[in-house]
Amino acid sequence: MRLTILHTNDIHGRVDGLARIATLVERIRAETPHAVLFLDAGDVEETTNRLSNITKGAAMHRLLGAAGCDAATVGNAGTTEDDVLRAWEILRSCSSLAETA
Repeated sequence: MRLTILHTNDIHGRVDGLARIATLVERIRAETPHAVLFLDAGDVEETTNRLSNITKGAAMHRLLGAAGCDAATVGNAGTTEDDVLRAWEILRSCSSLAETA
């Protein structure tokens, strides 16, 4: 079995970068005859980015899901237990959105 793995990390609230990533993921999936897995290794949120800060990272994780991300983890920015639990809930809700799409 062949598998292509696409990977991002440390996006830090750069929404314009997610648009480019989504385009690349869509193109690679369309051109690849085997499975393509898109993973993010964390730190998609950023407190200095207004959208990310106001939503405590939720908007960035939802955008990551909309960009085609199959699985993501919390980066080192989520250092408290509350941050990790909040990120887990966000990621879980994003996976629920993907299942209904």
